[in-house]
Amino acid sequence: MATAAVACAIVYLLFLRGDSGLARMDAAAEAQIMRTFDEMMVAAEAGDVDELFRRVAENDRGALISSGRVFFTRADALENTRASMQRLEHVKYSLNDRRVTFLSPNAALLVVSGSVTAKPNGGGEFTAPFVQTVVLTRERGEWRVLHTHQSGPSR
Repeated sequence: MATAAVACAIVYLLFLRGDSGLARMDAAAEAQIMRTFDEMMVAAEAGDVDELFRRVAENDRGALISSGRVFFTRADALENTRASMQRLEHVKYSLNDRRVTFLSPNAALLVVSGSVTAKPNGGGEFTAPFVQTVVLTRERGEWRVLHTHQSGPSR
């Protein structure tokens, strides 16, 4: 949560300063972020957790928050994701909106809303809305997830 709080504070301070330079980051960087996220969604829908986590940076300070549970290390987040995916027969994401805010030339915040349709092993299919914030960092020219926070909005 500290990582998310810091990211929010940075965004707030940038708006207070009126730093329009970050708002005008080049379209290529935003396209790379969207492509990275799309690749992650394809890997998740295929159940390929290793491919999904190939785009996740090493982070031992709060790598993943999902439905109120925090996984502080990348390894814990990977283990939880692997276990969750093994309980699903299939999963499909439908995205409503995605927005990128650049925090610096090498850090960005991606906000996503959509729905997920899933069928647990031996269970009935369900669809649920979700929202997600993703903090990405550029490492050696590639955008990688530093932190993500997912939840289902209340209705």
